[in-house]
Amino acid sequence: MRAGGVGIRAAAAFAVVVAFVMLVGGTPASGSFGKIAARVVRDTANGQTASFTIYLKDQADLTAAYGMDREARGRYVYETLRETAERTQAPLRAMFAAQNDASNWIQGDQALGSASAPEGIEPGVSKVNAPSLWSLGYKGQGIVVGNQDTGMRWTHNALKPHYRGWNGTTADHTYSWHDSIHSSITGNPNPCNYNSPAPCDDHSHGTHTTGTAVGDDGDSNQIGVAPGAKWIGCRNMDEGTGRPQTYTECFQFFLAPGGDSTKRPDVMNNSWGCPTSELCAADTLQSVVDNSEAAGVFVEVSAGNDGPSCSTVQDPPAIYSSSFSTGAAGWGDMTLAEFSSRGPVTADGSGRMKPEIVAPGTSIRSSIKIADDAYAGNWSGTSMAGPHVVGVVALLWQARPSLRNQIAATKQVLEKSANPAVPVGQNADGCGGVNTIPNNHFGYGFVDALAAYDSLRWVTVKTEGAGSGTVTSSPSGIDCGTTCTKSFADNASVTLTASPAAGSTFTGWSGDCSGTGTCTLTMDHGHLATATFAAGPKTLTVTRAGGGGGTVTSNPAGIDCGSTCTHDFADGTSVTLTAAAAAGSSFTGWSGDCTGTGTCDLTMSANHSATATFAANPPPPPPPPPVKCVVPKVKGKTLAAAKRAITKAHCSLGKVKRATSVKKKGTVIAQSPLPGKRLAKGSKVNVVLSRGKRSH
Repeated sequence: MRAGGVGIRAAAAFAVVVAFVMLVGGTPASGSFGKIAARVVRDTANGQTASFTIYLKDQADLTAAYGMDREARGRYVYETLRETAERTQAPLRAMFAAQNDASNWIQGDQALGSASAPEGIEPGVSKVNAPSLWSLGYKGQGIVVGNQDTGMRWTHNALKPHYRGWNGTTADHTYSWHDSIHSSITGNPNPCNYNSPAPCDDHSHGTHTTGTAVGDDGDSNQIGVAPGAKWIGCRNMDEGTGRPQTYTECFQFFLAPGGDSTKRPDVMNNSWGCPTSELCAADTLQSVVDNSEAAGVFVEVSAGNDGPSCSTVQDPPAIYSSSFSTGAAGWGDMTLAEFSSRGPVTADGSGRMKPEIVAPGTSIRSSIKIADDAYAGNWSGTSMAGPHVVGVVALLWQARPSLRNQIAATKQVLEKSANPAVPVGQNADGCGGVNTIPNNHFGYGFVDALAAYDSLRWVTVKTEGAGSGTVTSSPSGIDCGTTCTKSFADNASVTLTASPAAGSTFTGWSGDCSGTGTCTLTMDHGHLATATFAAGPKTLTVTRAGGGGGTVTSNPAGIDCGSTCTHDFADGTSVTLTAAAAAGSSFTGWSGDCTGTGTCDLTMSANHSATATFAANPPPPPPPPPVKCVVPKVKGKTLAAAKRAITKAHCSLGKVKRATSVKKKGTVIAQSPLPGKRLAKGSKVNVVLSRGKRSH
């Protein structure tokens, strides 16, 4: 690593780790030289061995990721890279094992200094105007910074409260720390040993850079630009010396910490570079950086400390277009540091302008690993400058959520808001000079958090509600049905129009727009507007069936069927239907969207239909035939017995006469009408009683 240096790239399909396969090989097979770099052929001649990187032809296509939201984007990149790697790299993994045999150390950045006294807000932090955003409530809350470096003293007073793996009581390093140093690279014992399960810094460089990005001890050591952000870390060097595979392994960890892409950082600090002495070629780390950007991670890289000569931005990953490379300047008058590397990039033949921006990088005070309360204030290097930019991105993404993980847009905001008043001393006329912006000395200028915040002229539109619709703008740019963001010219007039989809209605604006018509915004600052679409009314249809009669009514009113059997209710309305049978009919039950025989409750989140069945009641049985007087036979009965028989037969006793007869006295000897006669109920039956024999 060159301090303040560069980044990385995964060479194989899985741009984050196994893309790199460091192989021990002999002289390449005959006929294959066209695919093998001349240096590899030379270094493996005559039976010699060397480390080299294999690039697989089959690379993952991540283009689709750029149109996805944050969670889907990270998951898609991670899963696509992993699938491609598993499919394409298995044969190589079976054949070769990684080898590490080169060493280097951090160059250019100042070595450890003695602990210095608290100084409040650090001058570099103030110089990038971070406190101006703090005063607005933006300290990076909700943003995660990933730093791969020499490790971190996570228990440092300025770092521990901001470590994502610390919840205030216990530590869980699963998703917040990884050690890619598995064995010695330098050949010397490492103070952190290897495969450290908890964050450990074997040099102090990583503790210092992490502090500049997010550090704050809650007292007078306000050393970080974004103290509200959280940090996670990865050790990628053995006391300042790395290898392509160690850098790549950290990139892979950051892509999906603990295998979970939702835990990836938002912005990544890379205060290191991978020179040829560490076995990196110009394109060695290209795909790793590109794939990290595809996942929505902002990759910041220190430009290097080899200035003032031209084309000294020379090591991966600072040389890549996907890396946002940072040079160093003073925090006083912003003079470009003599050591800050310059462009253009010639290492890959691109002639690319570098760096993109500069930040405070001389005499920077921050945390160091010596103790939990140790600080050093004499460190200089582009390694110190980079974390300032990382912190500014964290502030900006909290302040403007629509910008979060929008890498190209964020770069544009940082570049266009940078202060170009950067004095250049040595070699000012070289490297294309300083009369044009951007240039190969300081890019677009000195990073400025407040200017970046103020420069945003964005319209962000969101849609809400149960309905659907689109919002378009004039001039064009916004055309969204979910969430859309677009920048417009300063002071431009932008008119937003909300159009509901079929079956929906536009109910109004909120945010920076109001009312139910079009909304016109003046782009003197950023705007957020929300269009609410309600689902259209839902139709309730009632049908009556059966041979009976009845009515169906609704509460709230609308259905009275009978006459009105269809009605439109507002979406989501709760409707109760009641069936009432007519006289001579019975309600036998519901069918369709209603069941049972009681009332029916419906929620009008969709169209509904219900059928009420009424049955005609059966006719009453015919009345019983009228009761008749069936004249009984009473002859021979006593008068009392005759009366009883007559009454029982629904007749009544008529005239009673007496006559002399040989029959027993008091018995009926004659009756009228005769027995069996059917007469009206209560008809009289006359009888003649025996008086007995006449006496002589």
